[in-house]
Amino acid sequence: MTKIEIVRNLDKYLGTIICWLLSIYYTIERAIKIDKFPSCPQKILLLKPAEMGTSVLAYPAIKELKEMLKDVELYFLTFKENVEIIQLLGIIPEENIFSIRIDSALNFIKDTLLTILKMRKIGIDAVIDLEFFSRYTAILSYLIGANWRVGLYRFNAEGLYRGNFLTHKVNYNHYLHVGQTFLALIYALKYPAGKITMKEELFIDFKDLPKLKSTEEGRTNIWNKLKELNPELSKKMPEEIKMVIFPPKTGEWLSFKEWPIEYFAKLGKQLLSLDEKVYIVIVGTSSSSLPAKELISFLGDKRCLDLTGKTTLKELIDLYNISSVLVTVDSGTAHFAALTDIKTISIFGPETPLGFGPLSENCICLVPEVSCHPCFSVFNGRTINCEDKQEIKSCVLDTTPEKVYKIVKELLYQE
Repeated sequence: MTKIEIVRNLDKYLGTIICWLLSIYYTIERAIKIDKFPSCPQKILLLKPAEMGTSVLAYPAIKELKEMLKDVELYFLTFKENVEIIQLLGIIPEENIFSIRIDSALNFIKDTLLTILKMRKIGIDAVIDLEFFSRYTAILSYLIGANWRVGLYRFNAEGLYRGNFLTHKVNYNHYLHVGQTFLALIYALKYPAGKITMKEELFIDFKDLPKLKSTEEGRTNIWNKLKELNPELSKKMPEEIKMVIFPPKTGEWLSFKEWPIEYFAKLGKQLLSLDEKVYIVIVGTSSSSLPAKELISFLGDKRCLDLTGKTTLKELIDLYNISSVLVTVDSGTAHFAALTDIKTISIFGPETPLGFGPLSENCICLVPEVSCHPCFSVFNGRTINCEDKQEIKSCVLDTTPEKVYKIVKELLYQE
């Protein structure tokens, strides 16, 4: 059983039991005393522990919340590995960003308990749960002691049980983009407690996302890292070359979305033979170093540079700002790219851009032409339905290197 399967099972079985017990307690508590709601919450905690990329999609909703409640104090809780993107977005004060470690079960439990105590001490009076039917975050929202608890509720759907102690219950509409769903959760604060029928226009403007510009120091720093990998770049300037970025790994949680290394290699060979100005930069965490070496071995060209494990998220943004095109699968890298002006190709497998597409006018989303697409949704615990035994799924293989090459070539030589 994989790590993600263990986490899902714990959330499903243990989380369901805890949610049921808390629901009974809340029912008794409510019979004894009436929930007290201030005229307007003053301290709001946003819960979004997982997925760095989806945190970017939450930006327009958080921006709207700040405009809607101008005097509110906002806090954000996420897993430790996701803190950097929240800091870069710059919409929550750094001192109000809290994190939970997930490197071990002991640290996870310890940090969760300490966080609950911290939030109660701060006096959080509203929690907006941005996760999709997670029992863990639902439990947190109750134990933190907030009077307002906003989250997605199953209504008449089977499964997806997360108790009955949310005060503001919002319907999940799978026809909406996730960014719109986050807006619905924010707007729930305008309504009385209960099951909410939303009467708001859930409009998102791509221009709501900030553009993270690089400083001269940041550009120089990332360029120096590239020159260390290929000294020939010392004779050139960033604007003299055409850099194409490949992130071959998505991480252990989303490995079924990965494009085959062989596909990246075939695309890379086509691009390198296209023009001597083309360079390929491989990025990712240190866990991506093995596939990066494999890819470099396939390509056998000094214009292929390995930056895996050598950049922070801020440096990755700086790299985007001096590069031409990013070719990635549906993952956080495409959402980070939306914070810059880089041209992006996002290859979708089991998920759909209608729900999780990057908020960028510069992103081209490629969708497989298979009848079972998409099979990955909130309603099935965001697991794939595919019984295809091969490691790389048919929906991912449907987007071929030839198809991507034609688009990259056009993007590289646009006026």
